[in-house]
Amino acid sequence: MNCIYEIWDDTTSYDKNILGNKGYHLMNMFQNGITVPLAIVIPTTICRDYYGLGKKLSLEYKEMIKKKCKELEKVTGKEFGNAKKALLVSIRSGAAVSMPGMLDTILNVGITKDMVLKTQEKYLLRAYITFLNDYVKGVYGIQLKERGDDFPDKSVDEYKEIISKKLELFQQTTGEQLDDSIEAVIENAVCSIFNSWEKPEAQMYRKNKNISDDLYTAVVIEEMIFGNRNEMSGSGVLFTKNPITGADELYGEYIVNGQGVEVVNGVADTRPIEQMKSELNEVYEQLKNEVSKIKTLYADPQDIEFTFENGKLFILQTRNACIRK
Repeated sequence: MNCIYEIWDDTTSYDKNILGNKGYHLMNMFQNGITVPLAIVIPTTICRDYYGLGKKLSLEYKEMIKKKCKELEKVTGKEFGNAKKALLVSIRSGAAVSMPGMLDTILNVGITKDMVLKTQEKYLLRAYITFLNDYVKGVYGIQLKERGDDFPDKSVDEYKEIISKKLELFQQTTGEQLDDSIEAVIENAVCSIFNSWEKPEAQMYRKNKNISDDLYTAVVIEEMIFGNRNEMSGSGVLFTKNPITGADELYGEYIVNGQGVEVVNGVADTRPIEQMKSELNEVYEQLKNEVSKIKTLYADPQDIEFTFENGKLFILQTRNACIRK
């Protein structure tokens, strides 16, 4: 019988073909004492069954997902739909073989219209805008995103006006109001990730890279960490060796009050990792400690993505780095 995996369950055996690449490494890091966001993993076998049922999730799987999401609330101490202790998650693809940019990702699942109407928290309003852009495109195929609509330079009222316009455009296009209830969104988002396995560009990528269509993708439902929450939050990327010189030193960059996508896409002014030592020394010490554990776990030099929220650091991802010899 298939099951949905919790990365904090130390009885789980590791199988990359079942957990997918992302789920496998999250679980491996967590089980080896590295601080990562908590997550559950819907295995590739459920994706295979989804296609076997004509692109439908069985009632059994729907109930399993609902139950495991309740467990995620319990272990994080947060709740979906609760603005005071909000649990927001990313819902990501995770094939056994990495297919960068080919499969869907939906960020900030767990925030609703009711929450944003009541909140004055800018980071939640920006989070909902990103969610709307990702979710409506992934599930309905409708492009809502406009350049700069989630930039951090707007007032609360301006963000709420952007949200109202997006919801209005959705209703005009579909003839219905957006159902952003938590259960419906999680179910639709998981199906969207599964569906992205058969996108033409994903099929072409697999053909060009000789990746089997029969691998299917896992889905990772992972706690969101907000690098854009305040001035004690931020994001960055780091190499465990200098990728230019090959020197055995930490090499990377970070931003304060911003999310990882802003670093990776080059839309924010970054600071060299050395500056963190004086600017955010406690975070820097946490980073050094996590890097030490990662270097023990992985023999090859690593390319690491990290985020910190309210001064607490999390490792989002690590992978083998390309280092000049």
